[in-house]
Amino acid sequence: MKILHHIKAGSRLVPVSLILVYILFVSLDLFTTYLASPDLKYEGNWIVRYFNLGWTQILILVPVNSLLEILLLYLGLSFTHYYYLNNRAGSGSGLIRRIFKNKKLVFSLIAIGYFYNHLFFSVYITFSNYLSHLYINKIENIFSGISDYYIGIEIMCGKLFFPAVHLLTITASIFYILFMVKRIERNYPFEGHSIVIQ
Repeated sequence: MKILHHIKAGSRLVPVSLILVYILFVSLDLFTTYLASPDLKYEGNWIVRYFNLGWTQILILVPVNSLLEILLLYLGLSFTHYYYLNNRAGSGSGLIRRIFKNKKLVFSLIAIGYFYNHLFFSVYITFSNYLSHLYINKIENIFSGISDYYIGIEIMCGKLFFPAVHLLTITASIFYILFMVKRIERNYPFEGHSIVIQ
């Protein structure tokens, strides 16, 4: 019964639907990578390139990293909810200022951001890989025009393209986390206020 209680508590913090969407796009990232570059010749991941990883290592490391990110998400959300449950947010100071009052909260939100950044980037990479697959293998379909245009932009931007994309996904993660914290704060009463039960 205790195990079931922990599972239920965990599913309230981290919805199963979120985990399934995450696993889906991480899997699609791998699949579309294989479509676009079966020999990893065009693989843009710097870790794969630097350590000269093959598919065997990738298929081992990706699930391990994914489990680690899900664990970090759970731990980060657990502490965030615990913090706001036991430390009522003051309504006077700004949101970012309130966050930086506690170092553990900051690290918890970084852990959550790490998960969401990977999720957002996996969504992007899935579409990027598919468009690259169409371009490299000269496949004609309704997305061919988009593929040519996208690859043209990528070539034009050169080495700045993927760092810019990373910056966008990090920015999106930060804004999402701020929105999430604001929503969590609303679930708990401010200092000096009581919950009104209707």
